[in-house]
Amino acid sequence: MLFEIICLVHGGFRYASLKYVIGVGLIFLMTLVIWQISLYLQQVVHVAREKALLLIHGALLFQYGTYIVVYVFDYFIVDVADGVDKFLIYYISTIISIGIGSSGLLLKGLKKIPSNTAIRKSFGPSHRKGL
Repeated sequence: MLFEIICLVHGGFRYASLKYVIGVGLIFLMTLVIWQISLYLQQVVHVAREKALLLIHGALLFQYGTYIVVYVFDYFIVDVADGVDKFLIYYISTIISIGIGSSGLLLKGLKKIPSNTAIRKSFGPSHRKGL
């Protein structure tokens, strides 16, 4: 967050100054999603709600993975792709990831995750009563 604030203060809120801020945010977000998926895959027994969360995390990974391609072509390789092509790739990948994420929500629902799952353990010990 500090890097993003420094870039925005230094370059202003312009199209060119957002190039590195968006890149750092994408790297951070992809790291978190891959970390959550790896925590899930370390378990031997999987609860149905964890399978639903895996589909949702897979949808996020797919969406932001294709956004990285659009990001590279939008900011760094400008002359190769047309703006219509970039938006077409972005919108099609969004529709696909919405379908994958929705199937995860429809699989079992996300009412309450049991406390012994990898997703719950990944956020550290809970100090609140009842979790």
